[in-house]
Amino acid sequence: MTLTSRAEALFVSWLQPSDRPTAEQVAAAIRATLLAHGGTGGCGAALAAEYGEHPETAANRMRWALALAARDAATAVAAREPATARTLVAAREPATAVA
Repeated sequence: MTLTSRAEALFVSWLQPSDRPTAEQVAAAIRATLLAHGGTGGCGAALAAEYGEHPETAANRMRWALALAARDAATAVAAREPATARTLVAAREPATAVA
């Protein structure tokens, strides 16, 4: 499942930014929301409807959902593949110039 699909499921889930959800809560919300909406297509349709009904709050919620989905994915990679996680972190660090 793509990061975008996970974020769409989080967007239409019951979780709120003020909940400060754990990785376990995020995973549970994604699973439950995908089941409730009949998969990624249903989540995408619900997301589009929410954007139409609440455009003033949708962009902020999607930024939150994307950040949370990315955090959750990075946590999962770190748990499965510590060496890969270290490589990903190193790639994000700014390069330093060597004189």
